Amino acid sequence: EAIAEGKKLVEAYPKIGAYAVSVSQILVSNDKNKEAIEYLKEYLAEHPNQAEAEMELAKLYRQEKEFKLALKYFEKAFRSEEIQLEDKLNSFVALIQKLSNEEDLLKLKSLGKSISEIHSSDANAYAANGDLYFALNEKDSAKYFYKKAVELNGNNLQLWQNLLSLEMENNNYQNVIDYADEALTYFPNQPVLYLYAGSANFSLKNFKNAIMFWEQGKAIVYGNDRMKSSFAAQLADAYHADKQYEKAFKSYEEAIKANPNNYFAINNYAYYLSLKKRNLERAKELSARMVKANPDNATFLDTHAWVLFQMEEYQEALKYLEKAVQNQSSATIIEHYADALYKTGQKEKALEQWKRAKSLGGASELIDKKIANKKYYDASI
Repeated sequence: EAIAEGKKLVEAYPKIGAYAVSVSQILVSNDKNKEAIEYLKEYLAEHPNQAEAEMELAKLYRQEKEFKLALKYFEKAFRSEEIQLEDKLNSFVALIQKLSNEEDLLKLKSLGKSISEIHSSDANAYAANGDLYFALNEKDSAKYFYKKAVELNGNNLQLWQNLLSLEMENNNYQNVIDYADEALTYFPNQPVLYLYAGSANFSLKNFKNAIMFWEQGKAIVYGNDRMKSSFAAQLADAYHADKQYEKAFKSYEEAIKANPNNYFAINNYAYYLSLKKRNLERAKELSARMVKANPDNATFLDTHAWVLFQMEEYQEALKYLEKAVQNQSSATIIEHYADALYKTGQKEKALEQWKRAKSLGGASELIDKKIANKKYYDASI
């Protein structure tokens, strides 16, 4: 009865697409999806360019996983100003999530273009395009759309984070600083923005600026020990780079207390202690726990080995370095391996590995002296 009544309305007012949509929705509610599709197709054949009906038909095709047909009708509907942006975006985002292969996702570009052209003054139109291009791994285009979105409306933290993440990934550190500064005018109490600003300054070796941002960010972290630990660890790295060693070591301890499994903080702390030959028992305790939890991480193995080396436990150090060089061949690890070989009486092998470390690039300033004199030299002396 409801279907019959609906069809009468459509016959009486054929140019009001909403009535045809109502009929199709009644059919769907009675599990007659195929009938609903056929009804809308026939209606549109007689009354083309009815955006509401095109939108509804597109959604029905999407539900039936007929994506090519869905896209055909979405393209028609998206070119209309009758359809609200929110309705378009709901369908657009759902398509981005459902279409997994690149070929299908590429077809969404024309939909995205229609959205941004018809709704050119709405930040959400550009944000949705940014999400599409991000899904397509076209990062420069994604950045362009996210930037347009925040220019139109800066009150969306997620958009700022997306933009900052992409700039950070491309090593555009000055852009990160500029965007973070602007984002902070909208969100002065969001620690993540201070994290980005500090990281960019640190990468540019502006250590004092990095310290300033990370101190400010850490001060507004509440109830999140992992984030507090991240800030403290970053601060410790910046203090160390700025030669404020006491503050650095205190901050590493704070990071580890907040999150005992912050192994990157543990690694840096233990390594810097080993280089200064101070508090080696603490460095050994921490690095031993670190390699137990991460037995195949070459950097962590190297750090623990170097702590043992500085404690003159050369044989034990060699054991960990042998495992480290199997997993990674950096100049630093190879040079440490050679140093341990020398200290355990394997001088010919040590010379061979020192030469290998030099050839890789990035060895210590003492590498030439070690090779020339066939002898180990302590960098801390």
